[in-house]
Amino acid sequence: MLPAEAPRLRARPEVEQRLVQDAGERGGTREVERHTAVARRLTGLLTDLGETTDPGDSNSSERPSCRATD
Repeated sequence: MLPAEAPRLRARPEVEQRLVQDAGERGGTREVERHTAVARRLTGLLTDLGETTDPGDSNSSERPSCRATD
């Protein structure tokens, strides 16, 4: 994972949690399980990579931030 990708990856568990809520409201038990597992895996990957899991944090916990220029 490139440091520039960390902010996008940190945002994904939050998206998955919204999908969990939506699926739960619709009675989609398997969808809830799937989105919960994805959110857990993303959080684990961030932790394994030494990245913070706070979606609002723009910096890595161990590496300096690297910003892409488009």
